[in-house]
Amino acid sequence: MNHMNWQVQKQNQPKLSFASYKFVRSHQSYCQRTNKRMIDIRPILLFLLLILILFSSLVLTADNVIAVSSIRSDDLTAFDLTNVNRMMIIAPHPDDESLGSAGLIQAVRKNGGEVYVVVVTNGDGLSAGPTFSNYKLLPVSDDYIEYGRERQQETIKALSILGISEDKIFFLGYPDSSLQSIWSSPWIDSNLYGRFTHVSKSPYELTYNKKSIYQGVDLYHDLFQLLTDLQPDLVIVPHPEDTNSDHRAVSNFAQFTVADYESKNSTAIRVFGYLIHYPGYPVSEVTGINSAILPPAALSNNGQKWLNYAIQADEFLLKKTAIKTYKTQQKLRSKYLNSFARTNEIFFELPEIQLPLLAFEQISDFELEQTNNITIYDSVKEGFQKITISGADLVSIQVGRLADKVCLIAETRGHLHKWISYRIFVKLSDGRTFEEKENLNPSLLPDRYFMSCFSLDEMGNPDVIGFSAETWRGSAMIDTTSWHFAILSHPD
Repeated sequence: MNHMNWQVQKQNQPKLSFASYKFVRSHQSYCQRTNKRMIDIRPILLFLLLILILFSSLVLTADNVIAVSSIRSDDLTAFDLTNVNRMMIIAPHPDDESLGSAGLIQAVRKNGGEVYVVVVTNGDGLSAGPTFSNYKLLPVSDDYIEYGRERQQETIKALSILGISEDKIFFLGYPDSSLQSIWSSPWIDSNLYGRFTHVSKSPYELTYNKKSIYQGVDLYHDLFQLLTDLQPDLVIVPHPEDTNSDHRAVSNFAQFTVADYESKNSTAIRVFGYLIHYPGYPVSEVTGINSAILPPAALSNNGQKWLNYAIQADEFLLKKTAIKTYKTQQKLRSKYLNSFARTNEIFFELPEIQLPLLAFEQISDFELEQTNNITIYDSVKEGFQKITISGADLVSIQVGRLADKVCLIAETRGHLHKWISYRIFVKLSDGRTFEEKENLNPSLLPDRYFMSCFSLDEMGNPDVIGFSAETWRGSAMIDTTSWHFAILSHPD
């Protein structure tokens, strides 16, 4: 702005009255005083923030160093392919099956086994997908559906490279980014819609059961029917601690359905978990593609059993090619996807829980620990918040079957607090959930334990239950165990 223009603007400005002028001057004085105060406290705030960051990093770094140094590739148990005749891989999204188990797929086929792949969603809930793939600046529901069709075709092409024909691929068509809602909501009449597709049932021509709608009971029945038809002896599911909500939900549904199928058919199916999403996994700054994938530090505690499959040279090349086939995903996160093409694949052995009758009617001090009940330890190393709130950090959950009830005891790392709410859940295969939200600490237990007992008669004497525990501070959940599933023994 030149001098003349400034003069013109100055002349055109309205003149302030005395009262307005006084107000403006007083406001300016107030702002100056406020700014001085802010300037005075900023160094203090910055100092405190630096201390907090330093403390958090020291805690978490020390934790990781200890965990990483405790496990090596040689410590992993070799994956035993003996007696693997029919393998079913359950993938939350297209590409998960290739990222996590392309090598294992080839190995099973080399040994003469059949491989089937179940894809629960078509990956049509990726908000940036149509934009990057089809250059849709403001995509609508039809664009997301078309994007889902592309991802289906990529899956068919990728699996054909691995030797899997299209008739062995089953697309269920459930809504991407919404599976956790289906798991948590009532399983009947939940009226859920795809967040991006805006439909309540699969709109795709390639859909396993076109009558299924977006509710838990339908997903459960679809998986049960596939188990019935395919009769696998090995099922590969997402790891229950995968940080992607769809992956955790699929893991829950799959494990629950397998346990129910086993109880109804008096058969046994091995179940292993593969991991896709977890902080720092599988990419590492100190390793390259020629190095082995290792379990994350946080998931290698308390004797958790991980299996290792060493990929052969020809299998490696085909896995790499299959991953490259997912062009829609390569556009978004190629480095991440390609980091799964390594010298091995790892799988987590999920425990099979058979819950027999205990020999007594009532729980007394430590009696549950001294019998053949099941104790499951939390393998996850916690972050800063849970380290500082020890009474909210869950470390184990025990389950025992008494004559007419199931009792669960959860343990925290520190003493229970009155301002933390402690919850235990039991879920049935029809989707009903039973829970207790009170701070339940009977006098017979130490103050790091809380428990709940659920009447089997009130629940309809189920054959299979799922169970979990949570800790809450007000309306915020602090910690949770993953869901576990048990087959119950009933009296003759």
